[in-house]
Amino acid sequence: DHRDLHSFPTRRSSDLDPMVSEKDLNGTWKIAYLDSYENSYEGSYEEIEKEAPRSSLKGTDFNVEDWLGKSVTVSENEVRISEIGYQTAGVESGKIRREDFEQEMDIHDGLSIYDDEILVCNIKCQNGEDIICVPVNENQMIMRIEEGWFMLEKE
Repeated sequence: DHRDLHSFPTRRSSDLDPMVSEKDLNGTWKIAYLDSYENSYEGSYEEIEKEAPRSSLKGTDFNVEDWLGKSVTVSENEVRISEIGYQTAGVESGKIRREDFEQEMDIHDGLSIYDDEILVCNIKCQNGEDIICVPVNENQMIMRIEEGWFMLEKE
């Protein structure tokens, strides 16, 4: 597949659970790898793959290693990312064309999901921040943390 530029496992329609919903966000997750980055990143995806675990991304002060392996816990009223807790005030979710979402969110290299339509969950926090998640299946989701888009795997 000419679109398959990532060496990380890609997710296709056959991998995605059509019944995935916002309730699948709840649980304890481990940050597995950096999936993509916002458009301020000056390098290529291959550099994310090679450089990310060891250094800041080119043109940024974003250190991926600060996040890898950390736990994320999602419950009905809190999201805890490593040591930081966010009180939540609900979730908005909806289906959107993947390419539109990637463009709207200014994602550098696309997410490793090749479905045309994805479910996007926007966890509303009481401090006014939003935590954006894209459930892949009941055991994986992509979450935006700072400027990075990370693949999380259920523990």
